[in-house]
Amino acid sequence: MLQGLSWSDSFHCQGAKKIVAEGGQIPKVASMLRNIPGIGEYTSGAIASIAFKEVGSFCVLVPEK
Repeated sequence: MLQGLSWSDSFHCQGAKKIVAEGGQIPKVASMLRNIPGIGEYTSGAIASIAFKEVGSFCVLVPEK
């Protein structure tokens, strides 16, 4: 099924398959999101902060020019 996909597409399909296999619910906490293949520390913080309003899990630094 994953034949012909790029490495990153295949990797993210693994994450989706894990979510479905575990009941189809996306975790709402950054620490639990990091257990999904393809989601690291930065992305898990962004998802938890933006989608689920978790406080303190995401930070954006914009350098001055």
